[in-house]
Amino acid sequence: MEQKILLLELEEAFDRISWGLSAMKLMILGLESVQDSYADGFYTVWTGLSEAEEQVKKLLEAVSAG
Repeated sequence: MEQKILLLELEEAFDRISWGLSAMKLMILGLESVQDSYADGFYTVWTGLSEAEEQVKKLLEAVSAG
């Protein structure tokens, strides 16, 4: 039972990270629309974090299934 609770908490934390990445993407789109020079830097950070998010998502799915 303890593992199920921990897995639920981990999934909730992952969701918060995903929401933050979505907010960052919206910010990047806004910066790009006004041609702000910081857009490229934020995009680079977002890309790396999004790749890590996908990897964590796959691992979470594997742990949840098994």
